[in-house]
Amino acid sequence: MRGAPWWSRNGHPLRADPMDRDRLPADTWQRAEVPAGRRVEFVARGVRAVETSYAASPPLEADGYRTTAAVFTLLTTEGAAQDTPAAPGRHVARVELPHPDGEFTTHLPKTLRPAPRELRPLDGGTLTPVPDRPRCCTRPHGRS
Repeated sequence: MRGAPWWSRNGHPLRADPMDRDRLPADTWQRAEVPAGRRVEFVARGVRAVETSYAASPPLEADGYRTTAAVFTLLTTEGAAQDTPAAPGRHVARVELPHPDGEFTTHLPKTLRPAPRELRPLDGGTLTPVPDRPRCCTRPHGRS
């Protein structure tokens, strides 16, 4: 899981420190629970499909993302995308991979604030985390 520096007590990825919950305004805390930018990155070897088990909440009425499609979005290193529907509650999402080997990224559905529980290959291949990458893509200050 990338893009989630903290986790809530119930296993949801967060963008803000849970220790700050009482200090932050309620709407700011609510935004910290939206999984924008949170993703699962993995390397597949000999895998045709993966399953992600997750628990998700219904969209909040005040959530600006509530009209956004509730989907897991799979991206390849070539940029190809595939969407898999998601729903509130405890479910398993099956995602077909476009090819059996390579690096993949799955973005979580923002509207449902899901907590991924497990990612597993369906056909006996292997899944490993993507190696760490540089965290910043900007140039050092003062360079053009």
